[in-house]
Amino acid sequence: MANFKEYVAGARPKTLSAAIVPVALGSSLSYWYLDVNKLLDDRGFSIFVMFCCLIVSLFLQIGVNYANDYSDGIKGTDENRVGPMRLVGSGKAKPKSVLIAMFVSFAIAAIAGIYVASQSSWWLVALGAICIALAWFYTGSKHPYGYYGFGELVAFICFGLVATVGTFFALTKEVVAEAVYAGALTGLFSIAILLANNIRDIDSDIESGKKTLAVRIGAKKAKIAFKLTFIFVALSIVLIGLSIQEVWIALALLVLAIPIVKKISNAQEAKQYIEILISTSKLNLIFGITTSTLVIVSTL
Repeated sequence: MANFKEYVAGARPKTLSAAIVPVALGSSLSYWYLDVNKLLDDRGFSIFVMFCCLIVSLFLQIGVNYANDYSDGIKGTDENRVGPMRLVGSGKAKPKSVLIAMFVSFAIAAIAGIYVASQSSWWLVALGAICIALAWFYTGSKHPYGYYGFGELVAFICFGLVATVGTFFALTKEVVAEAVYAGALTGLFSIAILLANNIRDIDSDIESGKKTLAVRIGAKKAKIAFKLTFIFVALSIVLIGLSIQEVWIALALLVLAIPIVKKISNAQEAKQYIEILISTSKLNLIFGITTSTLVIVSTL
């Protein structure tokens, strides 16, 4: 039986910035919006709702990671894979135990999500249910969409647009363009993180019949797509900056992407891609925290 530390590793904590950043951006933008429109006194800013949004986002991603571990493990896709802990593929945990961990994670996200919906709109429950379904069907079922190259698109939508705009809506009960631009920013980082992971696994995925986007377009084009995400990240920052000029300062952080881009151009071994994935996840967190801070600073 896997121990607690191994289950934590199986949750892939080094990638969880993709769940934290959308909530940080959505929350800071909601505070900015309420402040600019003189709505703070009337509506207030709920820290508890923000915290619940973070719980939803974090445990949805943890649930996705366990679901991926379970489905790929029982299909044999993870038998020869390197990288983060694979609980089922490594034989450390029984499939049923990982399935239970997945259900617990989704249940925690659902409970927090129901509270968030009660404070804003019950339509968020339906949206959350769709996200949980998409989390399962990423690698679950007979025809998982992750095996057909749609993983990056769904990651962009769910861990970018939905998570960011959803947080903003939960705190303001409105949707604005700035929240959509911020959702695109964090969604692009989710794409980059997933691309780094899937480029690393091209050979093993081909053997197991898993046709990820990286498999479909090949390593060379997938690396180009990875690099392009940073250009679009810059565009997202520019668009947010049209309303909040302080945010443009975050463009200076793009210098931190240069060594990552150089590394992926020359990467050949699995270890190198793991380093790129971790660096990209850290940069996502740096971008998210910096941009969120600049948004709050603009209200002072």
